[in-house]
Amino acid sequence: MFQQGRLDEAEGLAVRSLETSLRVLGKEQPASLTRMRNLALIWKMQGKLRDAGELIQECVLMSQRILGSEHPETVDL
Repeated sequence: MFQQGRLDEAEGLAVRSLETSLRVLGKEQPASLTRMRNLALIWKMQGKLRDAGELIQECVLMSQRILGSEHPETVDL
């Protein structure tokens, strides 16, 4: 959706997806981490740089803890 320029709609879907993932799976799950990263990317594209930066920082710390600092997904952050 964000590839089509529909960032507001993408943001709403990303927020709902993340909320569901956190409720069902918990915060310390790779799937929740991926959803957090997706939301941060959308916020960055919308120019919400402070929100995006804070969420990315949280993603980095969680990814290091969950996946390890050498894991490809951690390094990509």
